[in-house]
Amino acid sequence: VAASFYLFSPITTHPSLHLANVVFAMLASVRTFTSRGTGSFVQRLIPTYSIRLFSQGGLVTTDWLRENIEDPSVKVLDASRVPMFLHSTLPHALRLSLPGSLKGQDSNVVVSGDEFEAAANLAGLSNSDKIVVYDSSVTMTATRHWWAFKRYGVDVAILDGGWKKWVREGGKMESGMKKALSSLFSSGDKDSQNVEAHFKIKQNDSVFYSMDRLAKAVGTKGVHVVDARSPHEFSGRIKMNKRGGHVPGAVNMPHSLFLNDDGTLKSDEALKEFARHAGLPKPKSCKPIVSYCQSGARATIPAFALSKIGYTIGVYDASMSEWANAKDTLLISNK
Repeated sequence: VAASFYLFSPITTHPSLHLANVVFAMLASVRTFTSRGTGSFVQRLIPTYSIRLFSQGGLVTTDWLRENIEDPSVKVLDASRVPMFLHSTLPHALRLSLPGSLKGQDSNVVVSGDEFEAAANLAGLSNSDKIVVYDSSVTMTATRHWWAFKRYGVDVAILDGGWKKWVREGGKMESGMKKALSSLFSSGDKDSQNVEAHFKIKQNDSVFYSMDRLAKAVGTKGVHVVDARSPHEFSGRIKMNKRGGHVPGAVNMPHSLFLNDDGTLKSDEALKEFARHAGLPKPKSCKPIVSYCQSGARATIPAFALSKIGYTIGVYDASMSEWANAKDTLLISNK
């Protein structure tokens, strides 16, 4: 059932990943990839000791996770691509049976609420969990997951520095494939294929911008617009679409400048200075900020970082892959 669900649901279009995604969905249907599936009875016996310090503005440290990873209410979510997940994961890590971009097949926006809810339930998540997301790249797939959860009404945290920092510090790792196969052939819970729905979405349209919504907001100067691409993409010198340039009124805040060299998020003080330097008002007097990039991934890094220091954010999900290929949208080119 899970395989057929995934075969006919949005998947990544890269041929080499197709089979891996289908296998992952089959394995995920057995149960969540966790050795902690001991049932609600045991969970009631184990005190939840991480509520108070769970999230500092949506960010948790590797030290915090090491201390709390065995808490049954903490769920670690791997936002890496399937091959990386199967190769090496953090202990007890789960993964959504969706493409890393969280976009549907032949779609340039995040999957529907029904699809997202189904994937979250298949992974064994619930609304009461303290979900910590990480990835193995440069944080953008983790922040994209953070934004998608926010889009559907659930706040999650990101592991600062992600997989790379965890590994550098000697953190324990597990084989995702070994974990998956162990779960598949174990003689555990006989009802493991009956996935209970404990995760419910609540649509949050405030953080999602379509092309029409952004165009109207730009026309009325109702938002501040942040372009998370490189300076050459922003100016139009590098053109990845039919037309080059940026949305009128946008300020260029490249996604990489929100991060330190080790992949951790810059300090609140540094982020505030970056925002000030870009010309953004202080959060209390600032209109909503809408970020975009080429395809909606990089844009979630400034969205996350600016949200952390108090700004109201949104993401133009289709980004320049839609805007710069449309005929009647305005573009400013500085090349």
